[in-house]
Amino acid sequence: MSKSTKQYSPALQLVLITSFYVGFLILGALLSFILCPLFSGYSLTDLQNADLSLPAVSLTWKIFAFLDPVSMYLIPAILFVRITSPQPVEWLKLNKSIQLWPALFIILIMVLGQPIAGILYDWNYTWGMAQSSVQKVEDTAAISEAITKADNFAFFLINLLVFGLVPAIARECFFRGVLQQVFIKMMPKAPWLAIVITSVIFGASYVQWQWFVPVIFVGIQLGTIYYLTGNLKLAILGDFIFGSVNLVESYSRQLGWTTEDPLRPSATHWYTALICLIVTIGLVWYFRKRIPKPVAEIAYQEDIESIGK
Repeated sequence: MSKSTKQYSPALQLVLITSFYVGFLILGALLSFILCPLFSGYSLTDLQNADLSLPAVSLTWKIFAFLDPVSMYLIPAILFVRITSPQPVEWLKLNKSIQLWPALFIILIMVLGQPIAGILYDWNYTWGMAQSSVQKVEDTAAISEAITKADNFAFFLINLLVFGLVPAIARECFFRGVLQQVFIKMMPKAPWLAIVITSVIFGASYVQWQWFVPVIFVGIQLGTIYYLTGNLKLAILGDFIFGSVNLVESYSRQLGWTTEDPLRPSATHWYTALICLIVTIGLVWYFRKRIPKPVAEIAYQEDIESIGK
């Protein structure tokens, strides 16, 4: 029988999840070098410049886009909770159902966050980044547009599942379900600092510095949702909305409903972002008042107090 998470110190838990992440990151990179020529006919280094209109190249990028979050985030998170807890689902806070009112609240929060993330992206894009970093964003935009092209509505729904829901589950299990919990255990008197630290790591994980600041903001949104509700499913819902916006907008462009490119910077009005920020803070404050003490905080405190007993 596996040990209870109460028998592992927060520092040891951090070392464990970090080791799993690094290990599977290296393993994934090695497998990519081996499997890439088999699927596409190109080496991994040449795949970046390969013709995206070729079916084999497009399929290879689709496979990578699906497997990367699963191997880097979901598998390490599952292994971590399986080793550290006899009740992995409960530990991740995946055992709670989604109620209508909180779900609508999360959807509203994430929608209101779009203009805020947009203006942060516009600002982040003005940073003096190296040309190689700018080119990587352009290449990623082209790849994303190619692999998410939907011939019909059924393919669009498949894209939402494969490139929206699956990555959302993987990211939230790792970053909020495991990493944020571990950081809060390490600093139980400063949970909001733990949320910010987790969000900074979340932003850095994209390895695209033009997205660094807006993704940190989204991470704080998702971390707050998880901390206040103690329900990982709601954080997954929020991440799904975040990850699916580009898919929806890209499909809208494909149908000719809009001409704006969601993968490149646009002029976001500062006053729109400010109004959304004020409304978001108000909604979070109201929601916080409905929960006198965060459910997650109670669980964290009980675990901290029980370590070593």
